[in-house]
Amino acid sequence: MKLSTFAVHESYQRSGLGTVLLQKAVEMQDKEGKDMWVSAMPASQPVLGRFGFDIETKLIEGPVNYLHGFGARKARAVEKY
Repeated sequence: MKLSTFAVHESYQRSGLGTVLLQKAVEMQDKEGKDMWVSAMPASQPVLGRFGFDIETKLIEGPVNYLHGFGARKARAVEKY
């Protein structure tokens, strides 16, 4: 399962919106039982870490160098009633 580039517009950052979006994504992931990959900027890494993503940051070199993060999260078992 791939969560494409994860970002929250700067006007809505630090409002909890990213947390709500990730909560829904990981609930779907765990329900489906699939591992998830995400591409994210360094600013999103703290919230991704809280949801169990292992993040690796690498320098992307080009006309303008920048840091970019890639994360992976293993699906977790969901209790069925």
